[in-house]
Amino acid sequence: MGNTGGGRDTNGDRTSGASAARRRRTRSEASPAEPLTNSRPQRLSTARQVQLLTDLMDRLVATNQKATIYLIGGVAAGMAYYPDGVDRRTSIDIDAIFSPHDVVAKVAAEIADEHGLRRDWFNDKAGGFLPPSGKPQGVPLISAGDVVVHVAPPEFLLAMKLRASRMGRDDEDIAVLVRRCGISSIEQAQALVDDVYLGEEEIPHRGHLILSAVLGEYELTRSDPQIVLPPVRTSST
Repeated sequence: MGNTGGGRDTNGDRTSGASAARRRRTRSEASPAEPLTNSRPQRLSTARQVQLLTDLMDRLVATNQKATIYLIGGVAAGMAYYPDGVDRRTSIDIDAIFSPHDVVAKVAAEIADEHGLRRDWFNDKAGGFLPPSGKPQGVPLISAGDVVVHVAPPEFLLAMKLRASRMGRDDEDIAVLVRRCGISSIEQAQALVDDVYLGEEEIPHRGHLILSAVLGEYELTRSDPQIVLPPVRTSST
């Protein structure tokens, strides 16, 4: 595979940079691969997502293809921002914005057909929900050859999650991201959403309920392993 946000040393060997992605990739390579022939849809662990993303990148590199991949959504949070040693809940797809679109999509479809995955295991559907300000500069995650993967900044991911505020889906990601972003009140969370969405979006009532819960001590019950996050505030706001 390739760099995790790093370059090459003087001997041409790849060097490591994005340690979280490297650790998760190493964990997936050090254990037997998860079966790929189960009935659809498959739910993919973070380690498996990294493995599939690695396969996608390696195939692009093998054809000397230059490509950029920008990860958004919960999978992006899981790969880059969850606590060390903690895997996010499983997911059925990876949300990304990528270029050249048709080339990358074709390779992703080949992987789906070969491994019995959903055709949309790697898709750009979430791109339609980007704020009017567009996507900010991404944080380098991993690279190989002329293929580079960036992940959206945590503030951007948090704003998108707060706008959606889906109970039972976004709550654990929000719990992780508020701590990454130093958010300690609902007012601060709304200010962040205002910055990203140019003042055009309000956190819905269900989002206030999620924030009231996750700003206190909060257990990630769908992560592996399950952990309890310490509170980020001691009183309600």
